[in-house]
Amino acid sequence: MPEHHDAKLSSRSQVYLGLVLAVFVCAPAGAELKIAPLKFPVESRTPGVWVPFASSHPPSARRDETVTRILISVHSSGYDALQYYENARIAASKVPGASRQTLIIAPQFFHKNAVPGQIPKGLLYWTVPPYRGSSRGAIGPEENKLSISAFEILDDMLSQLSDKKVFPRLKDLVLVGHSAGGQLVQRYALVGKFGPPQGINCRFVVCAPSSFAYPTPERRVPGSNGRFAKPSREAIASNPSFHNWGYGLAKPYGYFKGFNPKATIKRYGRRNVYYLCGERDTNGNDGTTSTNGAAMMQGSNRRDRTETFYEYLLHTYGKGIAERHKMAITPGVGHYGRGNMTSKAGLRFLFADKP
Repeated sequence: MPEHHDAKLSSRSQVYLGLVLAVFVCAPAGAELKIAPLKFPVESRTPGVWVPFASSHPPSARRDETVTRILISVHSSGYDALQYYENARIAASKVPGASRQTLIIAPQFFHKNAVPGQIPKGLLYWTVPPYRGSSRGAIGPEENKLSISAFEILDDMLSQLSDKKVFPRLKDLVLVGHSAGGQLVQRYALVGKFGPPQGINCRFVVCAPSSFAYPTPERRVPGSNGRFAKPSREAIASNPSFHNWGYGLAKPYGYFKGFNPKATIKRYGRRNVYYLCGERDTNGNDGTTSTNGAAMMQGSNRRDRTETFYEYLLHTYGKGIAERHKMAITPGVGHYGRGNMTSKAGLRFLFADKP
């Protein structure tokens, strides 16, 4: 571990770095789903409430001049934060110097039914799947309601981690998610409120989501080759919720209710977002790919939807969007998070100075 130097820290940094358990992840995840070993305190809302996470470095309230990159790896619908920590760790090990310079964080956003065993005291979880940013939170073990979104947790986590008093050489914040985690990261990239401090870059790596949140109501014209337009009256009548939140910006959730749609759409175009999907991720009937009408208007499978969404971005924002939004299909890979993250394109999107 790098040498640490004492420094006076902000109270927000002390909350994050001083109130976690004094353990960190250093071993591969097992097959059994486990609650991640560290606690991210949600002190701004209710004392004693926390979200589990795993980390590559032992949390400390001391200055760390080694870390130049913070990589937050978001789990899929299996809720296995340790597996996605491990995916990120293996990816970092393939890039010279990255393991030493990268702080890996893997948060765990539980649905109530996914928590293994008895729900611990103070554990924050959600009564619906959290990947769209729902505020239907609850506190274990009594299920006391708490109106908070996983997006708010990311806001706080990113804000605290970007404190230059703790990481003075920090240059990059990277959020990566695969499958359902890819949905969360893409939606957060669209409506997330965190903005990095000057001198720190933030990027979002979206791997193989089942669906996308489109900034505008345009969709690919059925049977066309890359044409986009607002769906016909008949199509909208059959799928009236096609642009509701999760698939678009209509009917926003509480986290971003009252937002400015035009400003949000422009901001998404300015953010750095990178899209990955496996070449073989083409099974639209695998039981995990969304098959409702709103999803099917985006394409027939994950690869089709990823390629279509990128074509939509070029249509909506113009070719200049390719400077900030990039897409790659990973050769020989199916629906496999580690395969995407450790692919040539995945390593470039995660670790290159200029992907």
